[in-house]
Amino acid sequence: MCKFNKIALLLVLFGLIGFYSINTLPPNLAFSEVARLRLKGESERLKKGKMYSVAIINEAEIKDMVSQVERIIYYMKGKDLNIKDKKAQLEKAKSLLKVVQEELKIKELKNRKAKKITQSYLAHSLKSEPDKPQNNSNLLQDKGELLQEPPLWKPSLEPAQPLFNLKPEQPKSRVVYNYKDINYEKINTYQERSKKLLSKLIADLQETLRNKYPWYSPKQIIESSNKRNSNPKDRILFGLRIENKGIDFHKRQWRWDLFSLYGFDSIDLFCLIGQANLGPGNYDFRYIDKMMSAIKSNGYQVDINYGAPTISRSLERKHKIPKALSAKTRSDLFWHNSDGWGVNIESVHTTVNIWNSDTMKDLLAFDTAFAKHIKKSGNTLLIELDAEPEMTTYQGNPAGYSNSAQKAFRVFLKNKYQNIHQLNKVWRTSYKDFKAIHPIKSLFPSGDEKLTPLIYDFQVFRSSSFTDYFKKRIQAIRKGYPGIPISSQSVGYFNYSHILSALPVVDAASGIDFVNLVDLDWDLWGSHDSVIEAGFAPDGDSRIPDISSLYSYSLNRYGKHFLWCDDYYWLAWEAVNIGDETILRSVLERNIWHQTAWGKRGFNFFQLDFTWENWNDKLLDEKANNEIMRYVTGVIPVLRKKLKKIENILFDIEITNQKIGIIQPSTSILVATPVWGSRDIAIKVAKRLLVKHQIPFFIPEEAIIDGREDIESFQVLIAPYATHVPPVLTEKLLNWINNGGTLISIGPFGVYDQYGKFENHLLKKLFGIDDVKYHKPSSAFGLFNSNEKVNIKWHMASNGKQILTKSYGKGKVIIGLRESFTELMQEIYSETKTLKLVDSNIQPNISDAKVFSDLELVLLNDQKGNDYIFAINLNVKKQITPKISVKGNYQHIVELGVDGGAPVIPAYRNPWTSFNAKLDPGHGILFKLIK
Repeated sequence: MCKFNKIALLLVLFGLIGFYSINTLPPNLAFSEVARLRLKGESERLKKGKMYSVAIINEAEIKDMVSQVERIIYYMKGKDLNIKDKKAQLEKAKSLLKVVQEELKIKELKNRKAKKITQSYLAHSLKSEPDKPQNNSNLLQDKGELLQEPPLWKPSLEPAQPLFNLKPEQPKSRVVYNYKDINYEKINTYQERSKKLLSKLIADLQETLRNKYPWYSPKQIIESSNKRNSNPKDRILFGLRIENKGIDFHKRQWRWDLFSLYGFDSIDLFCLIGQANLGPGNYDFRYIDKMMSAIKSNGYQVDINYGAPTISRSLERKHKIPKALSAKTRSDLFWHNSDGWGVNIESVHTTVNIWNSDTMKDLLAFDTAFAKHIKKSGNTLLIELDAEPEMTTYQGNPAGYSNSAQKAFRVFLKNKYQNIHQLNKVWRTSYKDFKAIHPIKSLFPSGDEKLTPLIYDFQVFRSSSFTDYFKKRIQAIRKGYPGIPISSQSVGYFNYSHILSALPVVDAASGIDFVNLVDLDWDLWGSHDSVIEAGFAPDGDSRIPDISSLYSYSLNRYGKHFLWCDDYYWLAWEAVNIGDETILRSVLERNIWHQTAWGKRGFNFFQLDFTWENWNDKLLDEKANNEIMRYVTGVIPVLRKKLKKIENILFDIEITNQKIGIIQPSTSILVATPVWGSRDIAIKVAKRLLVKHQIPFFIPEEAIIDGREDIESFQVLIAPYATHVPPVLTEKLLNWINNGGTLISIGPFGVYDQYGKFENHLLKKLFGIDDVKYHKPSSAFGLFNSNEKVNIKWHMASNGKQILTKSYGKGKVIIGLRESFTELMQEIYSETKTLKLVDSNIQPNISDAKVFSDLELVLLNDQKGNDYIFAINLNVKKQITPKISVKGNYQHIVELGVDGGAPVIPAYRNPWTSFNAKLDPGHGILFKLIK
């Protein structure tokens, strides 16, 4: 009996070893080798999974070809061309496509339940960041207590509390068809017949048009894109983000055979290098080498995305920080908030203390060593820094309160003011020496202007330190790997970083200063800005326009980097609970065209094998056991192909300056009350202009002051709650107004300088207003003349006027309260009416609660004097046929969405040129305008 038990035990042991071997295969095994190790029947399913991807890609391409033919025929309407036979051929091709589509839906897949892969990002963040919880309302009521030197450390026994309760919408039930039973031989036959018929039909139609319009030559419309080189900043990029943490893929294999069909340039290795850092100067890159080798052997380059937290564990080892305390330690190695609480070590977000010399020494040494090592592989496309960087701890509390941070702050002040007497003069304080100065506990002031100098200089110190930190890291990487392309990896706009920063109280806490960051030596300017608008639009509409894209583009006018979506959330602006994959395919297509129109030239798809709980963005289909890619993915290679055909044009065009600017009042954002006023009002104004096809550029006040922005090229500037501005900005704007500009101020402009000193130069000079009162309970301002009895009524003047207008030189100033926003928008529409360059007969839905339009128009131009219009159908459920008008006399218009182009016959009626367009759900088309 004992002998029998030993034999049985050995058999079980060998069986477990065999099972483990099969299920932990290395990622670089060829598909055929893997198939031989599979159980009977599994290889056939995997093969069918690949065939399914081929089928849905071909189907998407055929649908696009059908759309091209329909548009060409639409443009030819009424042109006395005999195309009856062409319409018959189109119907035949559509009938073939219908057979393919029906075959793809032959049988619904049963008995497959989606697996819950992970918790939501929000839940993950709240559980892993153990800062001391604070009540959100207390942050706004803080009296400006000054921070005293903290004790060494203080453990937290209180559980972390979320700022708000997010109840995610779960995706509705999606129908997944039985890809195993599809007749792929039949599908291939019908697809080939349809493609052949449509290709000939497009060529015949273009030949007919060429004979009708001799100026039209398809081969000359779009230049070849083959001239582009391998540098990532010189070509359209499609990357693929994976979340897999090990060398196996779903415990079986990496499905290279699936996603290799989609034409991705790179695989994003996200935050996988932390375990390579065993201690200061002690690195083990074997794990990374294994991953990179697998990727290289399958024909891809690597996009390495990592952040500063990768150095954290080595610092723990060096300083012998007990693991039980490392998450809540008061060690100076990590971020600290104003209550002295440390921050957890995260795989994303910058959590190391950038003012600590040990931290920076080890971090920069690792950057150089790692860059030097990956140079050997010759397979790195680019490096992204950092993973969603921010200078905040849990719940958006600002960091910068560690011992080393406070010492660095005092050094910053000494360098700026030279001596304490000069500081006291500017601050209007009476400090004995710099040692007596401590950072203010709350960066959200309560209206006490005496605290403004401390808040302002502490904020400038934080943001400039963060900018310098990135500058040093870029230099360290280039030291190890000269010439390696480096990208930013950020979320946000208006000094606003983390997704939780959609809440107004954390607007100025992130420490991110995009105005300075954009000037650094980046090769690519990356931002996954689509996520923000997806769920937290302050204007009640979470779909479009994408203010983050507008902000990224506006700032990149100064940096002029390759602009791309480093984490491309393809489901943005749409409800995540949509279950119809056909609609979702239109969503993906619409968002690609939308971002392309706004200057993006690369997309790192978020993501292949993982989805946050309620985002519904995973590209593999978990309902089919990850053996197929989702139906929605079929359009990806089609879009990539279309973008590559117009690649040279895309890299040569820029959005036309329409002479409207929205000032980013950076000083007010940092120190003013209410802290969220500037951002939210700017968003509202931009949305209402964008849906009317007018593009206002965001202009940072710093760019006006230092001359990077020539405001003489703008006719209208809008200032959203710019209550605190440097006096030099006021002087520059007064000169601009005198020369003919129109300033529209929502809220009082320039009442205080950056240090809280009462200035009020513009209001007094133009309106005679010399008394301004702020009413804290209502967050409202009252403006008064000195000859009136001061009786605080919350309107512009005692006569009850809500909007005041005053001419100055050749220009004028319009000023109103935030409460009069609707009336002010009418003033903005009136002042910008003559500046309008494009329009359509599709009118947007505009109200205080919602801003939405079915059509987006973006006017662009190149250095050769050519003009272009991107037209995008923002509606993912219905086709639209807009009449588009553009100011100017254009003799010819060519649609570049058709292979080889298609002529669109315009009609001119001074001063507008009009033409008809046809856009399927989610479609985007680039038109070339020829004078």
